[in-house]
Amino acid sequence: MKLIIKISNIICIIISIIFLLYVFYRSEFYYHGTLRGYYFKYYFILSLSIIFFILIYFINDQIKNYIFISIGSIIFSLYLFEFYILFSNGINLFTDHNKFVYKSARTFLKDRNIYLLNNTPNKNYLSTRENGYFAHWFSDRYGFNNPDEEWDKQDIDIVLVGDSFTQGEGVNRPYDIASQLRNSKQTVLSLGLSGHGPLKNYAMLKEYLKSNHKKIFYLHYEGNDLTELNNELNDPHLVKYLNNDFKYNLSTNNFYLRTPSLFEGFIKIFYTRRLMEKYYFILFVEKHDKKKNKLIKISDFEKILKLCKEIVITNNSQFYFVYLPSKSRYVNIYSNKNFEDHFDQVKKIIEDLNIPFIDVQEIFNENKNINSLFAKYGGHYSIEGYKEVAKVIKQFVP
Repeated sequence: MKLIIKISNIICIIISIIFLLYVFYRSEFYYHGTLRGYYFKYYFILSLSIIFFILIYFINDQIKNYIFISIGSIIFSLYLFEFYILFSNGINLFTDHNKFVYKSARTFLKDRNIYLLNNTPNKNYLSTRENGYFAHWFSDRYGFNNPDEEWDKQDIDIVLVGDSFTQGEGVNRPYDIASQLRNSKQTVLSLGLSGHGPLKNYAMLKEYLKSNHKKIFYLHYEGNDLTELNNELNDPHLVKYLNNDFKYNLSTNNFYLRTPSLFEGFIKIFYTRRLMEKYYFILFVEKHDKKKNKLIKISDFEKILKLCKEIVITNNSQFYFVYLPSKSRYVNIYSNKNFEDHFDQVKKIIEDLNIPFIDVQEIFNENKNINSLFAKYGGHYSIEGYKEVAKVIKQFVP
């Protein structure tokens, strides 16, 4: 038994070192250092695990035995819970492992000099389970949440630009904003992608705006768009978009990184980690981000919105700004004053730029059951919430 424990200890040290080297390879060679900040937490955890397993090699065998039994129990429990999350939501890991992909690598590729800002085309993406089920959507020829044939229409009445709310996170078609607008016989394209802030939204307009696009609706989420902008302005490959004629020509790009399968997500206990990160964010990070928003130069946001308007007007299209309220505003997780300050600043900028300002929170405030507009298990909207946003936008389309 002692020999088994010692061998297990050595194996754990070796595995931790191998994983650390793998993380180094992914960070510095596969992604060329562009995701170093993302991989930092793995550097930290794996370095600690190496030190930990080296230290326990020298402690009492009985204590060491208890430690390994505890570690094994924790790992087994995490995988069991991951399996439960999938199975309880109708996802059979054995039959569906190649049916869905759970995320897409979006990063700068140095050897190809291209920034992959969108998802991989023609993939069935598994979304969140915020509304009590795993939503999913099939990406179009450019990696967005649209029926692919929508790109072939002669005229596009509405183009939506924004983040995960615009993408329709947490619901299936036809309950995302773009699909509900299509129900009113409009031709609609969504250029929304999760994690996109103002600079990436501007990049989407530079890359995909066409002469047959009539009305452009920029959807701004008050919860984190300014924080996203802060991160985007620190990315040297993204700030190139601020140069007048620069773009990566993504609409003609045919190269994408391989998308991880659902089974790979299971190995990485992706959804269990996501759930843990969600509550960590609520408890420790979100409040910090609200303070962090105050450190962002609002002039940077104004500059990018001005550029967005210019490119839309040059395209002979009409430009509208849609303000999306956060769930935190209504459930009082933090002071409502933070959101009011944010709202006042953003509204003044949009009005000074003579851009029509569409305030969705006015409609939300009229609803007597405000919780019905938000997902039960997350911060995105419910089917009813997305429906309300679509109804507001319809008022500006004949």
